[in-house]
Amino acid sequence: MNVLFVVQGEGRGHMTQAIALADMLRRNGHRVVEALIGCSEMRQTPDFFQEQIQAPVQAFTSPNFLKTNDNKHFRICRSIVYNLQRKRRKAYFDSIRFIARRIDELQPDLVVNFYEMLAGLAYCRYRMPAPVICVAHQFMFIHPEFAFSHRLTFPHRLLRLYTRICRLRTGKCLALSYAQAPDVPGKKLFVAPPLLRNDVLHLQPQKQPFLLGYILNHGFADEITQWHARHSGTEVHVFWDKPDAPEAYTIHPNLTCHRLNYQLFTEMLGNCSAFFCTAGIEAVCEALYLNKPILVVPAHGEQQLNADYAAHAGVMTARSFDLDPLLEKISRPVHHNAFKEWADKSEEMIMKLLEL
Repeated sequence: MNVLFVVQGEGRGHMTQAIALADMLRRNGHRVVEALIGCSEMRQTPDFFQEQIQAPVQAFTSPNFLKTNDNKHFRICRSIVYNLQRKRRKAYFDSIRFIARRIDELQPDLVVNFYEMLAGLAYCRYRMPAPVICVAHQFMFIHPEFAFSHRLTFPHRLLRLYTRICRLRTGKCLALSYAQAPDVPGKKLFVAPPLLRNDVLHLQPQKQPFLLGYILNHGFADEITQWHARHSGTEVHVFWDKPDAPEAYTIHPNLTCHRLNYQLFTEMLGNCSAFFCTAGIEAVCEALYLNKPILVVPAHGEQQLNADYAAHAGVMTARSFDLDPLLEKISRPVHHNAFKEWADKSEEMIMKLLEL
């Protein structure tokens, strides 16, 4: 089976899920013929994706969010206005045509859409014979058993609209979940374990005396620096997205920020004593698999939903990077890892869903 990927390029999660699924498909005798990935002038395709996907990569222009001045959160309303400007609308229509053209030229047996809205619009606009399956944890947000912990806000409603656009003309939606939940065949919604990178699955986790962090927006580094000033004896390593920073930047002794490095992050995740991050699902799932204590701080509305959901899996949530609760949790006994048992079923379940 020849498979084409379309990947949303915002954040790290969808890219690492695509890498994991590409490895899984190759192990089962299939081939990824190409990966199309969304990018913008503010969001370029990272090197690790092009190195690890092991397939030709082509980029297209896709919508993105504008960040606040402190580089911590997203401006939802201003982002909508920004993306609806005439020049950008034209670029997005060009991207929709580009996606449809590549599908027509490559004639894949299957298209896998990793939560890219423009792929959904391409299938809505053009008649294409290749079936499409959508893969993302966000599809759990439209699952009947997903309970919102608070009243839906405007950003949450936009998220659910975006999710529905992604799945236009979709054969199946694979909702990647922290735990088992019933399928909803009437909505073409099927629950599956997370897609974890092969490198993580084969780690032998250690517990070395340092904390590891991953922050989507580098503005959060100020909060971490302020906390560390009161805990200067604690060794902390943080991976961030600051493009003009050196590979490793020591803010002060025992606090070092690193540009995202695929291999170094994986190694440190396996060796750290605890992990903290903004509330993207992928890094959280990797740390859960390795049985690490975890603290998450949501950076925007979608991540608030992620944090609510992660709390059911034993993940601590907070409004700021005060890492004191994480230090306290390190000394507690490690419990049975039910998440790992669920995640280990991923290949069997996902391949069955893809090959049906």
